Amino acid sequence: MNELKPMIIVLLMLTSALAGCTGTDTTDLEQQIADLQQSNDEMNETINQQNQDNADLQQSNDEMNATINQQNEDNADLQSQLEERNTEIATLNSNVAMLQSSIADAETYRDSLLVLLEGSNTSDDELESMIETANNSILTLQSDLVVQQDLVAEWIVRAINNDFSNTNLSYANLNDAILRFADLSNANLTGANLSYADLRDADLRYADLRGADLGYANLRDADLRYANLRGANLSGADLNGADLSNADLSNADLCWAYLTVADLTSANLTSANLTDADLTSANFGYADLSNADLSNADLRWAYLGYAYLTGADLSYANLNGANLSNADLNNAIMTGILAIYLHECPAVLPTNWQCVQNNLLGPYADLVFMDLSGVDLNGANLSGATLAFADLSNADLSNTDLSNANLWYANLEDANLSNADLSGATLLNADLSGATLWNADLSYADLSNADLYMANLTGADLTAVVWFDTTCPDGTNSDDNGNTCENNL
Repeated sequence: MNELKPMIIVLLMLTSALAGCTGTDTTDLEQQIADLQQSNDEMNETINQQNQDNADLQQSNDEMNATINQQNEDNADLQSQLEERNTEIATLNSNVAMLQSSIADAETYRDSLLVLLEGSNTSDDELESMIETANNSILTLQSDLVVQQDLVAEWIVRAINNDFSNTNLSYANLNDAILRFADLSNANLTGANLSYADLRDADLRYADLRGADLGYANLRDADLRYANLRGANLSGADLNGADLSNADLSNADLCWAYLTVADLTSANLTSANLTDADLTSANFGYADLSNADLSNADLRWAYLGYAYLTGADLSYANLNGANLSNADLNNAIMTGILAIYLHECPAVLPTNWQCVQNNLLGPYADLVFMDLSGVDLNGANLSGATLAFADLSNADLSNTDLSNANLWYANLEDANLSNADLSGATLLNADLSGATLWNADLSYADLSNADLYMANLTGADLTAVVWFDTTCPDGTNSDDNGNTCENNL
């Protein structure tokens, strides 16, 4: 600019001469040039200061990145397991680089303004306005840079403190992640892959886990109150001691899951798959298990007070010692169920089922070794039931349906079986001594090795009965009577 001053003065003098005013005083013009020079110097100082500030900011950013890199090394295991979070951090760092590039562009634009100043083709006011605009843009970009750096710092702190509450981790891949004691309350984990993850003692209250994969995850003692697990995969998961009260587990897959001592009070388990699940001593008070599949599930000593089990599949489930007070089992499938020594009986049972002395009795029930001696079971439906080794001595089984029942080694001594249906029943080695079988249907029954001594078979249907080493009512052996007892009643 100093080199241009004489040239500008000459041009001004020539212009004045041509205008007929060469004798005019040039003091004002020189003052204007001096003022312009001073303004230019001040702007250069401002620009130099801004450049220094940018350099300091860049150094601070480098130090922050160095800190981030060091922290990443110190937390390598966690960072590798939380790949989604690292991606977000990388994106934020990319934003930082973009902002830095924008700052460089703004500085280039400012330099172009200085070129305009040197060319003296633009007024001071216009140049100052342009420079002010450029400086404002730089300040805005620097502010955005600080915000992005704060976000990076926040994610690093969250990683260190295992705090992911209220975060969006939908569809994140957290397979095999170590998140013990992590705070994931209110987090969005819809569709996330958490299979085999370690979530022991984790806080998942109100978390959205719809459709998430938690197969074989370790959720022992985790807090899942009010969590939304609708349609989630929890097969093989360890939920022992977990709190799932008021959680939504409708249509969830919990087959082979472990839920011993788990709290599922008021939980929604409609249409959930709980086949082969370990539910011993779990609390299902007021839970909705309607249409749930509980086949082969272990529900020993579980609390099912006031639970809804309408239409549930309880085939071959073990409910020994369970508390079914006021439970609703209407239309439940009970094939092969083992439910004896109950703490309390349910309020509603399916057709043909009854609770006798805190034991559930019905078609295809599992009553092996059951002590029902002297019990009144008149008219009961025990068709297909397994009563092997059961004690039914002196029991009233008149009009009872025992068709196709397994009474292997059962004790029916002095039992009343008048008008009972024993067609197709297996009575191998059964003790029927002194039993009343008046008008009973024994067609196709197997009485091999059975003891019928002193039994009353008046009017009984003995069509196609299997007689083998059977003790007849008169004390003779069927093998000695032409392999039958029909003539030795």
